[in-house]
Amino acid sequence: MLTGATLGQLIINIYRDPIEAISLQDSDWVHVIRVLRHHQLLARYCYLFKQLDVFDGLTDYAKHHLINAEILAQKQNNQVIQEAKELAQIASGHTKKLVFLKGTGYSLSKDEASKGRTYNDIDLLVEKDAIQIIERRLNLNCWMSETIKDYDKKYYRQWAHEIPPLRNNARGTVLDLHHNLVPIVSDRSPDINVFFDELAITDTGQQVLSPPARTLHSIIHLFFNEDVHNGFRDLTDLDLLIKQHGSADYWKKLNKLAKQSGFDKELWLCVNCLYSLLGTPLPTSELDKITQSVPLKWRILKRVYSKALMPNHPTTRVFKQTIALNLVFLRGHMGKMPLRVLFYHAGHKVFGGIAKLLLGESVFEKTPDKPHQ
Repeated sequence: MLTGATLGQLIINIYRDPIEAISLQDSDWVHVIRVLRHHQLLARYCYLFKQLDVFDGLTDYAKHHLINAEILAQKQNNQVIQEAKELAQIASGHTKKLVFLKGTGYSLSKDEASKGRTYNDIDLLVEKDAIQIIERRLNLNCWMSETIKDYDKKYYRQWAHEIPPLRNNARGTVLDLHHNLVPIVSDRSPDINVFFDELAITDTGQQVLSPPARTLHSIIHLFFNEDVHNGFRDLTDLDLLIKQHGSADYWKKLNKLAKQSGFDKELWLCVNCLYSLLGTPLPTSELDKITQSVPLKWRILKRVYSKALMPNHPTTRVFKQTIALNLVFLRGHMGKMPLRVLFYHAGHKVFGGIAKLLLGESVFEKTPDKPHQ
């Protein structure tokens, strides 16, 4: 019987050495597929199995689920490329910076990390001064904000690094429009020009971050934010990015960017977790950092993240991992907001939850958000 801990380790072992999957029976695959689907990784594992000629040796049950996931991932990949073309046309002439981030950036750059990647939304970075005009242009082209409470509008407009999510009324695609990578209310919010100075142009003419900057943004997203629901997937993104781009010059630029933006601790955490969990090949200079003496706080964080990023499912999650996930959640919120704002925000959310419980879900219903004036 596969328990939570052994199941998580099995999924890691299969990623590191896909040939191990050939020995799995359908009774094992039931649990493995459940966890991979939870992390949106079925299609990526399908890609790995095919790349290493392992796929044909799997059970029919496993192949059925893997192929279905692969078809969906390819459909999403094609759609996100088409959406990017349309978004570039909508914004044309209204901003000099229109940078596609994360999964969309991987697809447009044809990164290995795009293979078998699925998407929840499209992330787009523009200059803060261009937010209003780009939002209005999007509104005119069927990208509209959903109904949100007044407090949430204030949170996005005053404190966050993005506006409220926009949904395309025709296709249902969700767009997150950013002007920074970290909430501006946070004292960790970087000078976004550091990243704007690291742009690359894809074969189809769209702007993305350079490989080192793409990697650092993925590191920030995983090791600074509070939500690591898809943490293991994001860790495999980083593994694939580093395997593809990891030249000496790449590492030099990545370390320089991490120091410039103030995320060298997150880079250290990432390197540790990649090496210990996935065995990611690293240059000697990075391996030396792992063994260097660091503050006790960093060593504790490494242990916490090593637990939190293990593959898991709510039905099989072990107690230690639940604790680790909660600690990451708390650390993320404390990093994103000053304490006074955090207490105010938490208090408002608690009050809102109680009000909904007593008065019903519709108590805070508002009209859809209008473009920011």
